[in-house]
Amino acid sequence: MYAFAWMVILALQAVPAAPDPKAPARPAAAKPVELAPLGKDEAARADDTVITMAEFDELLIGRRAMGPVGRDTLKHLLNTKVLALLAKESKLVITEKQIDERSKEIETEIVASGAAKNLREYLDESGVALDVFRETLGLALIQETLTGRALGLPPGEKINAEKQEMWLSQVLTERGAELPPPPWPDGVAARCSGLEIKVKDLLEHMHVLLPPEDVREDCFQLILQKRIRARMPDLSTEAVDKAVDAELARRRVKFESDPTHRGLSFDQAMGAQGLQGAYLRKDPAVMIAALATLWVDRSQGDAGLRATYAKERDYFDGRYGEAIEARILFLRATPLPNQLIPRDFAAADRELVKMKSEIKTVKDFEKLARERSEEKATGEKGGMLGEITRGDDRVPVEVRDALFLAKPASDGTALVGPVRLDGGSCLLWAGLRRPAPGWEDMSTFVHAELRKRFLDGLLKRDSVRTYLDRP
Repeated sequence: MYAFAWMVILALQAVPAAPDPKAPARPAAAKPVELAPLGKDEAARADDTVITMAEFDELLIGRRAMGPVGRDTLKHLLNTKVLALLAKESKLVITEKQIDERSKEIETEIVASGAAKNLREYLDESGVALDVFRETLGLALIQETLTGRALGLPPGEKINAEKQEMWLSQVLTERGAELPPPPWPDGVAARCSGLEIKVKDLLEHMHVLLPPEDVREDCFQLILQKRIRARMPDLSTEAVDKAVDAELARRRVKFESDPTHRGLSFDQAMGAQGLQGAYLRKDPAVMIAALATLWVDRSQGDAGLRATYAKERDYFDGRYGEAIEARILFLRATPLPNQLIPRDFAAADRELVKMKSEIKTVKDFEKLARERSEEKATGEKGGMLGEITRGDDRVPVEVRDALFLAKPASDGTALVGPVRLDGGSCLLWAGLRRPAPGWEDMSTFVHAELRKRFLDGLLKRDSVRTYLDRP
């Protein structure tokens, strides 16, 4: 759920739980990089590459407006205007005294939950201005009061949020509410009872309500796309269209080959995320992938890929070559036992040796891993690590060495360990080996690596300043 100011207030039947005293402290923020200030109409900048607010808004309409933040923001803006109209029509006035009384109720819930010492502190931590809180609370009281009247309830009787939303939804339907999909050529994003929500107002609210990580990622991609395009100024429209077609085809094949997506089309999945079909071809993520592929094709070709592989064979073979399907059973240990880890390495090894004697098959290993492994993520999957290559930096080098030095039994598998790691000791199940791929497959890995290097060299994330960084 997104932390909209209005949601913080309307849903304060659900005050946040008290902070977990055992939760780890947040690391200190890194010292910000000194960046050039933004101009008035700039959404983001990295050195001499600028993204205007108009360019950013085009992305918001295509990528975010139909997603969770955009739809919730639009509905909120429409609800706000309709509630104000309903209050005027029914001559309902919410007094400052009523807002004060409800504020005190909310503050009591906040304090009781341990979320904050008082309402002001809670609002400050939530990033909600006091005047916004009071205005939105007034609208919430309007909705509550009018719902009660519509249901024939006596004044002051509590009405749950579900009933209030059902009533307001019915009102919107009766009054002909329209929320057409983008691109909104007439500049209107929603209508109801003669009221209109302008696209400009929706975008201004989204600028504030979008999670900062989404803003920064969108701006980063827009700038990166510009820089790639600048590196290939001679590209024709036809060449770009062909590259985009190939990228979308690749994504469709990958999506449809995933059994978890059965019954759902690629276009349906994109629409569910808020990505409009007409915009998808222009989406920065698609364009970046398509243009980066073009760059490597033009600058390297098959001969260049082969030369890179020959020069860095150890690197590519280490990451994409021969692999072993591996499982792990991990026990925590420390040189000096303590309250948190009451087991030293020798004790962990003894436990593992005993378990090792009980393991005859992979099924035995899976069962023990689920029951005894103290590494939760893999333990829940029967210890599964997946396919591990010699240079796979997802796992410690001790694990890789033990797997590839193991002498497999007649069935091609091996039980290895105990193997000591930082923080504990483990048993490993070395499953069947996958041989190194041929050049046709390896070339795709080399191509992907060169695309990554090309993109990394064009733009560093910490060089991007967005409108969120304005003083």
